[in-house]
Amino acid sequence: MAALHLSAAPGEIAGAVLLPGDPVRGEKIARSVLTDPHCHNALRNMSGYTGGWSGGRLSVQATGMGAPSMAIYATELFEHYQTRIAIRVGTCGALQERIRGGDLVIAVGAGSDSPLGVRLAHGAAYHPTAPLDLAAQAAAAAHRRGWTAHAGSVMSSDAFYGADLDLLAAVTEAGALAVDMETAALYAVAARYRVRALSILTVTDCLGSGESIPPEEREDAFTRSTSVALDVLRACEPEFGGAAGARGDL
Repeated sequence: MAALHLSAAPGEIAGAVLLPGDPVRGEKIARSVLTDPHCHNALRNMSGYTGGWSGGRLSVQATGMGAPSMAIYATELFEHYQTRIAIRVGTCGALQERIRGGDLVIAVGAGSDSPLGVRLAHGAAYHPTAPLDLAAQAAAAAHRRGWTAHAGSVMSSDAFYGADLDLLAAVTEAGALAVDMETAALYAVAARYRVRALSILTVTDCLGSGESIPPEEREDAFTRSTSVALDVLRACEPEFGGAAGARGDL
């Protein structure tokens, strides 16, 4: 079956893809990072762009919000467009008190209250993890840039409003660093297709303390996850690195 939600022609999407949730953020990344970006997808206004970057090609594809939306776009990228490495650049709410607004969370693993992962694993309570080399590269990149990063497990919840507070308290006690809505779905689909995937999240809200980054500061903070993702690609994918004159950062 052909891809139903991505209209790109075969070969039009690069082997490495950044996955923001918000199409507006995706366009901003593409316009800032890629040389000669062109829109490879506009279906459902879930825009995607491909262009030159660091001597090779890079794509940026928005995924929308929540596990089902992430799973749709990840599946089509991995099955129909041969994506080899996918990095989610998104936001999260911190669960642990030591984590502050603007910090980065590198999701080594992700639990979920969504049935999607269990369904993909045919009933098993299976929670895939990110490749450790990608997570280590991300942590090192954040450190080099002088940004605070925390690596560990996150919780991906189906609920944004009306979240199960008892569940969040339990996973906080168990050590989960933060909560988002998409990472677990990305990792479940990536494991199925043997794709290398990582989720790098910027903390916008601290659920324990009530701290929240003001709206006017959120976009600047968000660029940190993208910059670290680009550093990971340079370190782990030689064909993307080392080209003179690459724009390559926000």
